[in-house]
Amino acid sequence: GGVLLADSGAAVSGTRSDGKAFSIGGGQADALMLEKGSSFTLNAGDTATDTTVNGGLFTARGGTLAGTTTLNNGAILTLSGKTVNNDTLTIREGDALLQGGSLTGNGSVEKSGSGTLTVSNTTLTQKAANLNEGTLTLNDSTVTTDVIAQRGTALKLTGSTVLNGAIDPTNVTLASGATWNIPDNATVQSVVDDLSHAGQIHFTSTRT
Repeated sequence: GGVLLADSGAAVSGTRSDGKAFSIGGGQADALMLEKGSSFTLNAGDTATDTTVNGGLFTARGGTLAGTTTLNNGAILTLSGKTVNNDTLTIREGDALLQGGSLTGNGSVEKSGSGTLTVSNTTLTQKAANLNEGTLTLNDSTVTTDVIAQRGTALKLTGSTVLNGAIDPTNVTLASGATWNIPDNATVQSVVDDLSHAGQIHFTSTRT
């Protein structure tokens, strides 16, 4: 396992450990696979397509995530400034961290596997967050999306987190400093399996 230390202004091409080709050049990064100890920075105005992070560090200083961005066990995605995701950010196995900055767009976050995705100090605005397995922890973040979950999963709102959107259905823990705002125009009806509630829940109107 080698180490990749590069950014989206570099010009690199090669073959991944699984035999698939990758390339970086002209503000485009395609099919990168970041292993433990590797690091890649996406600059503002550039695009990373079909990136897989297997325990490495992916830093986005703006720019666009395209295709499927995959975070596996030990992966860290650090945002600085505004990053756009109009496709899919997926967490497939183990624990992963999404921290800092802002992630916007019409894309979705997909959580699978038994581990935990922690979203910390992030402004997250996506079309949907699909919690299929495991735990989604939102810490000190402002999140605007509906959380569509499967039974047996868990959603935790900690710190000063504010969630704007519906939840259907999962086990929800709402810490004392957290807030859940349920809009009257939510695309799904909020149904929770179990609610541990020490924070605030508001039903908000979008009518003018």
